[in-house]
Amino acid sequence: MSIRSSVVLACLWVLSLFAVGTIVVHAQTYRTNPFPEPKILSGADFGIRIEGEQNGKPVGPLVVKINDKWVEVQVGSANPTRPVR
Repeated sequence: MSIRSSVVLACLWVLSLFAVGTIVVHAQTYRTNPFPEPKILSGADFGIRIEGEQNGKPVGPLVVKINDKWVEVQVGSANPTRPVR
């Protein structure tokens, strides 16, 4: 086998790896089917806003009630400069 044919074969092999990788990544993405209007499942001041479904399971952010309005929760430390113990 000549060097030129080896290089062509190697290039085709690398391109096939990219093609297979693209197909696999595309197959693993999940689409969210949004609801026309979000629903809030809640207690008195804490809940989950169900915005749609993904693979038959409900998805949505956590929300809290502040001044009679539902506000999305951002999970994290209240004081990011202080180390967590």
